[in-house]
Amino acid sequence: MSDTTFPAPGHSWAAHFGDLAFRLDFDPDGRKLAFAAIGTEQAAEGNQTVEYTAVPLRQGLFLVYWQEAGGTTVSHVEDFAEGRVHTNITSPDGTFFNASGAWEQLA
Repeated sequence: MSDTTFPAPGHSWAAHFGDLAFRLDFDPDGRKLAFAAIGTEQAAEGNQTVEYTAVPLRQGLFLVYWQEAGGTTVSHVEDFAEGRVHTNITSPDGTFFNASGAWEQLA
């Protein structure tokens, strides 16, 4: 893998932010991901699929961002080397959420 190769496409990952967790399924094409909350009432709402952009920051570290159909914007700093993820989420009403947590590949 080169320094700029994003390792997520074709794999599933979990982002754990304390009591809040998400599953992200990256399509092999490297353009779309499906995500859903894990283990919460929101999980019943099902997956949402979005187009994302991944920008390499250094080997194993990527800025990943997307906009959801409802207008929510999400940015992640995904650290594949350290197993950490940092997120910033802005809702259409201006509510801002940020968190850091564990980033793990799912089988």
